[in-house]
Amino acid sequence: MPALRQYRIFISHAWAYNDHYHSLVGWFNNAANFWWFDHSVPEHDPLQVNSDTALRRKLDDQIKGCHAVVIMGGMYVNYRRWIQAEIDLALRYNKPIIVVRPWGSQVLPKVLQDVAHEIVAWQSANVIDAIRSHAL
Repeated sequence: MPALRQYRIFISHAWAYNDHYHSLVGWFNNAANFWWFDHSVPEHDPLQVNSDTALRRKLDDQIKGCHAVVIMGGMYVNYRRWIQAEIDLALRYNKPIIVVRPWGSQVLPKVLQDVAHEIVAWQSANVIDAIRSHAL
């Protein structure tokens, strides 16, 4: 069997939405033949910064080195400032953006629809297939 490709994934999330982040991490960890590295900033491993400018620089480093950015669509309205910064970085580095539609939701902010390489339902196979299809 050939060596698996490692996918370097940045999951955009807010610590207030840790359950969603942990669900995605669990899906990725348990998926067959899916090897990945987490470029995100989980609550248990925060970036050591003391200003918004320093945080932006660190996020730049995280996103620059990833293969794809995954955004949970339901968070944009409440966390627009930081998610938009992450979107801008992904666009700057030509990183594919995969938007995950919240469970049971039909409406996504237009900005997410406009930047998404793919919008997928909240199901593990959909998210992983989109990463495999779009990750650089």
